Amino acid sequence: MWTKVTEIVLLVGLVTPESFNNEWSTHIPGGVEAAKKVEEDTGCQLQYEIIPGENLYLFLCHHVRRRSTEPHEETHKTIEEHEFVSQTEQQKVKSRNRRQWGRGFGGDNENQYGGGITVTQNG
Repeated sequence: MWTKVTEIVLLVGLVTPESFNNEWSTHIPGGVEAAKKVEEDTGCQLQYEIIPGENLYLFLCHHVRRRSTEPHEETHKTIEEHEFVSQTEQQKVKSRNRRQWGRGFGGDNENQYGGGITVTQNG
């Protein structure tokens, strides 16, 4: 019985659903003036140029739920089909694991930095 429970727990742990937020990264070759026009036409707020000089902009769409397990197809289509947009992608929520200080990765040589690395100071 415990083997079955362990298998189920391991399988559930491996399946983590994607989560989408209400931001889109968008490539607009026409620059900031074209990005402002996309903002006006789509109802999404132009935030900033993600990579300066690359015409890659971040848009925040307040009419889309902040987090969702499903992408927002209607808004994506509206942005993607805009005449000034060459490419767009709805952003996914990133999951980050917190470091556990004092808990390492195994081994007898562990210290507070984990992994068996010993930090020494000369002098």
